[in-house]
Amino acid sequence: MSGILYSIREGVEGFRRAPFSSFISLSTVALALTLLGVFMVVSLNLNRLAAAVRQRMTFEVFVDEALDQRAIAALEQQVRSIPGVGSVEFVSKEAAARAIKEEFGEDVLEILGENPLPPSFRVGLAANGPSAPLAESVAAQLRALKGVSEVVYRAELFRLLDRYLRVAVTVDVAVGLALMFGSIFVVFNTIRLIIHAKRQIIETMKLVGATPAFIRRPFLVEGMLQGAAGGAISAACLWLSVRVASLEVPHLVVLPPMFYLWVIVAGVVLGWLGSVLAVRRLLKY
Repeated sequence: MSGILYSIREGVEGFRRAPFSSFISLSTVALALTLLGVFMVVSLNLNRLAAAVRQRMTFEVFVDEALDQRAIAALEQQVRSIPGVGSVEFVSKEAAARAIKEEFGEDVLEILGENPLPPSFRVGLAANGPSAPLAESVAAQLRALKGVSEVVYRAELFRLLDRYLRVAVTVDVAVGLALMFGSIFVVFNTIRLIIHAKRQIIETMKLVGATPAFIRRPFLVEGMLQGAAGGAISAACLWLSVRVASLEVPHLVVLPPMFYLWVIVAGVVLGWLGSVLAVRRLLKY
C-alpha cells in the first residue's frame, strides 16, 4: 500500500519538479486528442448526415385506381410489413393534384378537365442498413404486391450514396489510424525525454536496490495524469468549438455528452500507453 501511495505522490510531484517538460507533454496530449476528437466529430456527423439523406429518398408506389378504400387500407398494411420500410404515407388523387398546384402553380383539373393522377404511397426506408441493397429488396417486394401498378425510385442515387459513403469511411479509417499511431508516437517520445532527463535519479534508485516495478510506477502515474489533464483540455476545446459552430449553424454538429468523457479517458489511456512503451525501452525491463 505504501508503495502505491509513493508512486502516486511521485507521479504528482513530477509536475512540480519538471513543469516545462510536463507542460510540453500535456500540450502534446491535448493537441493529439483534439485532432482525434475533430476526426471523431466528422465521423459521427458524417453517418448522421448520410442517415438523414437516406431517409429523404422515398419510393413512389402507384396504386391501381380500381381499388376501393378497404383494399387500399389492406395494401397499406402489407407495405408497412415489408422489412426495411420505415414510413408509409398515402397520397390520394386529390392530394397529388394539390401538390402539383402548390409546386408548379398549375391546376390539372382546369388544364385537362379531369384528374389523371393515380393514388400512391410515399414509402421511406428505415434509417439503418446499406441503402442500395435494401432499396432493391424493398422495390422488388413492393412490385410483387397485388394492387401496385408501378414503383418509382432513384436506384442510381442509392448506389451513388453507397459508393461515396464507402470512400468516405475508407478515408476516415485511414486518417483515424494515422492520427492514433501518430499521437502514441508523439506521447511516447515526449515521455521518453522526461525519463531520459531523470536517468541519474533512476540509476541511483537501481544502485540502492529499488525493484523495476517501484521505479516504473511513478512514471506510469505521471503519464496517466498528464494524459487526463491533456484530455480535459482537449474536451474543453472541442466543447467550445461545437458551441461556436452551433451558434453559426444550429444542429450542424450533434455530440452526446459522454463523448467528452471518452476524450478524457482516451487521454489517460494514451498517457499510460506512451509511458509503458517509453519506460520499457529506456529502463530495459
